Amino acid sequence: MNVNTTIQKIALTLLEGDFICKFTQPERFKQIENDVHIRTSVENCLETLGRHLTLNSSETTYYAVHDRSTLDYKDESLRQFSIIRQKIRPTIGFLNTISSATTAPGDTKVFMQGGQVIKIANVISGLTHNTAYTDELTKLEWVKNKEAPLTDKVKSLFKEAEKEGLIQLIDKVAERYIVTGKLDVMVEIMLFIADSENIMSTETNDASVARDKKQVSLDL
Repeated sequence: MNVNTTIQKIALTLLEGDFICKFTQPERFKQIENDVHIRTSVENCLETLGRHLTLNSSETTYYAVHDRSTLDYKDESLRQFSIIRQKIRPTIGFLNTISSATTAPGDTKVFMQGGQVIKIANVISGLTHNTAYTDELTKLEWVKNKEAPLTDKVKSLFKEAEKEGLIQLIDKVAERYIVTGKLDVMVEIMLFIADSENIMSTETNDASVARDKKQVSLDL
């Protein structure tokens, strides 16, 4: 494959909203990371279409975002934030809970992150021995059939998470998945949202306190 074809394929992948991470697409990731010509060409291609190339803070994933000056930026941001709040954030929170619950004694508990391998069987086992979490699983929007058996619920969750690009199947027989770099990006966005919500909450509380103080002053 010649360089121009490589550049076109990378640019198209990013323009379609896909993520290029070091865990699931190591060759593509290295091409962007190590080849200045390819990276610059991809950046130029994206810029002509109102996007720009972005690398997440943990440096595991490249993706394209709308330029802030474009009309699509606000609409796309709101759409993504809605998906993250309603579907992705609850799912990642649930998987983190299960990951922590199934950690062997003495092992370090870690949050889900790109490159981590998870097995459906381990999640089902964790839920079987921690039945308090089954209600949490059932409430997730990606679990379509609320009355389905536990195994079907877990598989449904994994299927939807795979569609969203958060995980990728690496062993069909053993039902093993690898967490993609997109999850790393989503976690960073979730932290940003949480910080923003905390700031807004603090500002609202401060304004409320100020109003109360003013009212007390007037009463006096």
